[in-house]
Amino acid sequence: MYKILYVLEAVLLVCLRTSVPSVVSENPVPPYRVLVLAPLASRSLYHLCRSLSAALGDAGHSVTLVSSFPASMKHERVREVGTGDDNSVIDDANIFDVAESIMRTYSFGMNAAEAIGRKMWSSEAIKKLWKERNTYHAIIIIGYGNEIAVPFLWGYEGAFINICTPGVEYNHLTMQGNWLPLSVIPSLFQPFTNHMTFLERAVNLPSEMLTFAKNKYIVIPRIQSLLQEFFPDMPPLEDLYFNSSLTLINGHFSLDGPVPLLPTQVEVGTINAKQPQPLPKDLEEFVTGAGETGVILFSLGSIVKATDIPQERKPEIRLTTDFYADSQFMASNLLENAAKKLNLVS
Repeated sequence: MYKILYVLEAVLLVCLRTSVPSVVSENPVPPYRVLVLAPLASRSLYHLCRSLSAALGDAGHSVTLVSSFPASMKHERVREVGTGDDNSVIDDANIFDVAESIMRTYSFGMNAAEAIGRKMWSSEAIKKLWKERNTYHAIIIIGYGNEIAVPFLWGYEGAFINICTPGVEYNHLTMQGNWLPLSVIPSLFQPFTNHMTFLERAVNLPSEMLTFAKNKYIVIPRIQSLLQEFFPDMPPLEDLYFNSSLTLINGHFSLDGPVPLLPTQVEVGTINAKQPQPLPKDLEEFVTGAGETGVILFSLGSIVKATDIPQERKPEIRLTTDFYADSQFMASNLLENAAKKLNLVS
């Protein structure tokens, strides 16, 4: 028990030191072995896990990172293991189509989890890692779709840590018994902030209840069925997945709004932020050339492709760019010409 607490303290200290530079450890901690599991992830979530793995490695810990991305880290204390999938199910998805409805979003997530999960548990490297799971002091699993990694927790004796990637989110809070009123936490599927009106709170209640029910009665049973093909005697997912020792929340109260959190639920937003570096010469010239009007960075994130933008959405974006006509726009992927071809910038 005390060893688990020491492991949790070591991981939390690394997270806080990375997201809040003023946090400094006066007492060195012993090195631990940490397994980070992110089989189903967008590129931005993969980078989040890379940053966490690198920070743990820098602190002297030994880290194994599992993902569906090609190995890209060059850190002496971080080893990457592939799931056997090439992540094309995520990379090739048209997110505008996926986001048309909640049911379509859930269907996409479950199909992606099943596709990656089957390849993952058919991989000899993953099977070997599973047999060695109790050689790790801590296992970290990112949320949403990664229930396919839960068999690593079966019979595991170390510390289980999960990462709530979208910030404060109701389902993840309840995993550790933090049942807040549904009128307080905005649903992920609603455009609400923590400053909800009475009407928005009334809409948020059934929306969050529906999300909770879909996860409990559709997502979990479907993933359970998949995993039982490989682990026939595995106990219920909820018995394993809802038994975390620590939840790292990828958010901050300045953005999500303050909510009551348990001591084992810690906000670590900006953990993947990097130290500022000089801009490449061409970008520096672009930014300085904008003068006093400035530059606006138009980003679609790491999972949305500009070529997938529907025709009916382009006028909406164009109205925004016209409103800031005096400023220069820079596409997040730096392909300004591609953006011009889409008639998004002038």
